[in-house]
Amino acid sequence: MSNPTGAYIGSLSDIYPVLQLPHIKTWIYVDSLPLSEGPDSQIYFELSEDPEEDLRLKKDPELRQNFFFKEWDNHFLQCNFNRTLHDPDNSLLVYTNNDQTIYFFYNTLFPQTKNKLFYTMLQNANNIYLSGFSPHQKILQYVSYPLNLYVSSNISALPNSDEDDIRWFLYRNIVKDINYTYIQSKKSYKTILEDVQNTKLISTKNLYDIYQIQLEENAEQNEETVRLWGIDEPLIYSSGRLIHFKC
Repeated sequence: MSNPTGAYIGSLSDIYPVLQLPHIKTWIYVDSLPLSEGPDSQIYFELSEDPEEDLRLKKDPELRQNFFFKEWDNHFLQCNFNRTLHDPDNSLLVYTNNDQTIYFFYNTLFPQTKNKLFYTMLQNANNIYLSGFSPHQKILQYVSYPLNLYVSSNISALPNSDEDDIRWFLYRNIVKDINYTYIQSKKSYKTILEDVQNTKLISTKNLYDIYQIQLEENAEQNEETVRLWGIDEPLIYSSGRLIHFKC
């Protein structure tokens, strides 16, 4: 059996999958930030509470990149992951805690990227993690099988309007050798480790089964929201980009 390797497209510095799935020792993180493979790319969310600093970061690619590097280093370090390598030629940062290793490809927009090292490593991935962002269905052409697909509670199992979305493909096609697991996590937003301890892994037959579980969860959460706050709004899925919580 090959070494368990996970792929997480649109990861930013989300440490949850590494802690939720400790049996996966190698992770391939991929994100188009800070520069989306180009210095002229735009960021539409706040990087700083100071409007002037926020404007400087968005205008200056070097400042912006250094800002993200510092954020990522600090975030991973909170969970005892140290940066051991920076390979700017391959837009790669490597973090390790001596048990698990994260290969973080930044400025890497999938599937447009031409990064050969990234595609070489992706061929070893036999696990895909979905949270907040759903990648292009082409990822299924690069990974290894049998494949484990983990769906976080931070993303709907129901496809959106993008027909290139991996979820659309899996709804319309029967793909052999894929095992589906829903990661049920009721976040306390206190510490990451508390959230991970409350995580439950639920094996299912397909994405539709996961969506049915999410529908029940949403109904329960909406009832609780109405009870506490008198507000009746649907659950909003969010990747929580740049929102960091302590381990």
